[in-house]
Amino acid sequence: MSASQRAWDKAKAEKMIRHEIESIGKSKCPSEWFAQGMIELAYELGLLTDNDHLYWRNSASAAADNRWKQLHKGAA
Repeated sequence: MSASQRAWDKAKAEKMIRHEIESIGKSKCPSEWFAQGMIELAYELGLLTDNDHLYWRNSASAAADNRWKQLHKGAA
Protein backbone atom coordinates (compact mmCIF):
# COMPACT_ATOMS: atom_id res chain seq x y z
CA MET A 1 0.00 0.00 0.00
CA SER A 2 1.37 3.41 -0.91
CA ALA A 3 1.99 6.10 1.67
CA SER A 4 -0.70 8.30 0.15
CA GLN A 5 -3.24 5.45 0.30
CA ARG A 6 -2.35 4.75 3.95
CA ALA A 7 -2.72 8.46 4.77
CA TRP A 8 -6.12 8.52 3.06
CA ASP A 9 -7.21 5.37 4.93
CA LYS A 10 -6.06 6.86 8.24
CA ALA A 11 -7.94 10.11 7.57
CA LYS A 12 -11.10 8.21 6.63
CA ALA A 13 -10.89 6.02 9.75
CA GLU A 14 -10.39 9.04 11.99
CA LYS A 15 -13.29 10.85 10.32
CA MET A 16 -15.57 7.88 11.02
CA ILE A 17 -14.35 7.59 14.62
CA ARG A 18 -14.82 11.34 15.17
CA HIS A 19 -18.36 11.15 13.78
CA GLU A 20 -19.21 8.27 16.10
CA ILE A 21 -17.80 10.10 19.13
CA GLU A 22 -19.81 13.22 18.21
CA SER A 23 -22.92 11.01 17.99
CA ILE A 24 -22.32 9.84 21.56
CA GLY A 25 -22.76 13.45 22.67
CA LYS A 26 -26.31 13.49 21.26
CA SER A 27 -27.43 10.02 22.31
CA LYS A 28 -30.24 9.31 24.76
CA CYS A 29 -28.37 6.16 25.77
CA PRO A 30 -24.68 6.99 25.36
CA SER A 31 -22.16 4.19 25.08
CA GLU A 32 -18.60 4.23 23.83
CA TRP A 33 -18.58 0.55 22.84
CA PHE A 34 -19.25 0.98 19.12
CA ALA A 35 -16.64 3.74 18.85
CA GLN A 36 -14.19 1.59 20.82
CA GLY A 37 -14.70 -1.23 18.31
CA MET A 38 -13.99 1.13 15.42
CA ILE A 39 -10.88 2.38 17.21
CA GLU A 40 -9.61 -1.15 17.85
CA LEU A 41 -10.17 -2.14 14.22
CA ALA A 42 -8.30 0.91 12.90
CA TYR A 43 -5.47 0.23 15.35
CA GLU A 44 -5.19 -3.43 14.37
CA LEU A 45 -5.11 -2.43 10.69
CA GLY A 46 -2.16 -0.16 11.47
CA LEU A 47 -4.04 3.05 10.73
CA LEU A 48 -3.57 4.46 14.24
CA THR A 49 -0.37 4.90 16.21
CA ASP A 50 -0.21 4.01 19.89
CA ASN A 51 -0.77 7.68 20.75
CA ASP A 52 -3.73 7.94 18.34
CA HIS A 53 -5.21 4.79 19.84
CA LEU A 54 -4.99 6.17 23.37
CA TYR A 55 -6.33 9.58 22.33
CA TRP A 56 -9.41 8.17 20.56
CA ARG A 57 -10.17 5.64 23.34
CA ASN A 58 -10.01 8.41 25.95
CA SER A 59 -12.12 10.71 23.77
CA ALA A 60 -14.85 8.09 23.36
CA SER A 61 -14.94 7.33 27.09
CA ALA A 62 -15.02 11.01 28.00
CA ALA A 63 -17.84 11.68 25.51
CA ALA A 64 -19.97 8.90 27.02
CA ASP A 65 -19.24 10.01 30.60
CA ASN A 66 -20.03 13.65 29.79
CA ARG A 67 -23.28 12.74 28.05
CA TRP A 68 -24.43 10.56 30.97
CA LYS A 69 -23.71 13.47 33.32
CA GLN A 70 -25.76 15.82 31.09
CA LEU A 71 -28.68 13.41 31.03
CA HIS A 72 -28.69 12.72 34.75
CA LYS A 73 -27.67 16.01 36.34
CA GLY A 74 -31.24 16.78 37.41
CA ALA A 75 -32.11 13.22 38.47
CA ALA A 76 -30.41 13.23 41.88
